[in-house]
Amino acid sequence: MQLSSLKSITKYNVIFEEATTNQHGHQRINIKAKHGLGENKAGPLVVASPFRFSFGVQPSLSKGGDVTGYTLPTPLWNHQEGEPTRKEFEFYNALKELKHICYEHLDEFYGTDVAESIKFPLVEKEGKAPVLYPRLMYSQKTEKIRTLFHSKEESKVEPLECLDYCKVKMTIVVDSIYLGDEYASVQLKVNDVYVHLLPQRQVQPLAVLEEDEFEEEEDFEDEETTYKKDEFGRRRINIKARHGDKTGPLMIATPFDVSSVEPTWLGCNRVGYHMSFPVWSPFEEQTQKQTNFYNALKELKSLCYEYLDKVYGRETAESMNFPMSKAQDQFGFSIVQSFYPKFIYSRKTDKINTLFHTRGMTKVNPLDYYHKHCFAKMTIIVDYIVIDGDDVAVQLKVNDIYVEPYLSRQPLAVLSEDEQEDDETEVSGMFRKRPKSGWTLPGYKYPPPPHLEPLAIPSKDLETFNKLLSIDPNTVPFYPLPAALSNDSESKECSSSSSSSSDSEEEDNLDKVEEEGEEEEDKLEEEEAQLEYLRRDGKDLEEGEEEEDEVFEEEDEGCEVPLEFPWSAEEDLEVEEEEDDPEGCFCTRQRRYRTSTEFLNAIAECKNTMKYIDSVRSRPKA
Repeated sequence: MQLSSLKSITKYNVIFEEATTNQHGHQRINIKAKHGLGENKAGPLVVASPFRFSFGVQPSLSKGGDVTGYTLPTPLWNHQEGEPTRKEFEFYNALKELKHICYEHLDEFYGTDVAESIKFPLVEKEGKAPVLYPRLMYSQKTEKIRTLFHSKEESKVEPLECLDYCKVKMTIVVDSIYLGDEYASVQLKVNDVYVHLLPQRQVQPLAVLEEDEFEEEEDFEDEETTYKKDEFGRRRINIKARHGDKTGPLMIATPFDVSSVEPTWLGCNRVGYHMSFPVWSPFEEQTQKQTNFYNALKELKSLCYEYLDKVYGRETAESMNFPMSKAQDQFGFSIVQSFYPKFIYSRKTDKINTLFHTRGMTKVNPLDYYHKHCFAKMTIIVDYIVIDGDDVAVQLKVNDIYVEPYLSRQPLAVLSEDEQEDDETEVSGMFRKRPKSGWTLPGYKYPPPPHLEPLAIPSKDLETFNKLLSIDPNTVPFYPLPAALSNDSESKECSSSSSSSSDSEEEDNLDKVEEEGEEEEDKLEEEEAQLEYLRRDGKDLEEGEEEEDEVFEEEDEGCEVPLEFPWSAEEDLEVEEEEDDPEGCFCTRQRRYRTSTEFLNAIAECKNTMKYIDSVRSRPKA
């Protein structure tokens, strides 16, 4: 939303949109303004008023007396001080120009009769300054004022606290022209208000009772107490306390304890709010203040019972309801006792009038603690006893309440200093997972496990780390070589790479490859002979495993996945003379793995296999 200058209110800048018809058959013409040089972009027409005196927020009433909204009547200048200031006069001229522009639009499109019926919220009387009556934004459904009120001290001020004289500066939205059955009215709505409350003149009380008149008033009150009735026709017995030679309200203070705001229901209708406050518990040891307050409530209940028994009879006294729960349940077990004082509440405005405040006398919204636990200390007014037919109830009301948020339990599982150091060292040795995307193993529908890279390798494991990186697949027993590592594929790559060379160089390279292949075949034959000897001794393989090796070899043909060996920095990879792996050697667990990568990971983790690899690599070559 952008402010428009007062000089921009001309017939060339003010835009009237097409009229829209509401459900009642009345039309509304929205008003906009051009923003920007040379642009036809329309936006809200918003103007700012000078900082002026106001009569305060005033309600607008219907013919039936119901509140339909609120206005903020503001004189445009002080006629007793003489002529208006330059800012005040410019604002007045802008409003007059706006009224004239609206009149011309109605005269052009709707006729002179409609234009003559125009109502503009600016009242001018001879000898007095003109008064502007802009409307506050108001919701009739929620009965709340939506116009923002703020001041120098507070970012948000309650509008209904500004009912008296004050000084205001407003931003006013020129909203629309409303065409009713009898007249057309220009709608000016207040977007926000900067308010400065003025000190109100205190009225000195002069009508003071003399001593003999005061005694007569007390006697009259005592005589009328039993027979006084409220607006609903219920008999009402006021309760007072003696303060020296005078009587006054009976007020007591509660201890500072846990409580919560709860609704008060009458059938299916909410008729107010109350505080749920525990006064006695069989499960906790009570403090001296809690005990004194609990005893005071029981004594108050007893006094009310005795009075009703004396004046109205035992039956009425037995039907008395005191806002405190029973000490035992229906089975005779002791339970927590709570009492339920009501808030001072207005049904018409649906507003809690009891003052909620916290530290520094800061006001708090009571509904912030609706169904929520809080620490509270209240002052309770012992108000009256109401008798409505067979229903008799003692009314306790909360005058004001000091609240603080309910603090949650402190965490008990907290690391000590040495545990924090251990945690930091463990985190530094963790491994980061970096899964490779976009490829899967041929012949398998599941992707391989993520590739793990060490963030830091302890110095003591560097030797084993280098050893693992130097593992040759040819030294791994009983493992079918992937196609990417076989000699056939190497010879094919060599032959394809040398196709562009001469014929003589090709023959030489092929001869060298064949010689190297024969030497490696001899080595494999020797190692297979040694492994065959181990098989016969039953150290590495059990019966029936050869068939599974063949199946695994068939499934793994054509695999082009590079070998990966994940490990953890905390794992002890050094060769130690301990008992064999309780789960057996890797060769006894081949059936668990679906991919070559998983199988090689198991090899790196198997101590028996590492021992065997070391022994094979350490043997002298023939």
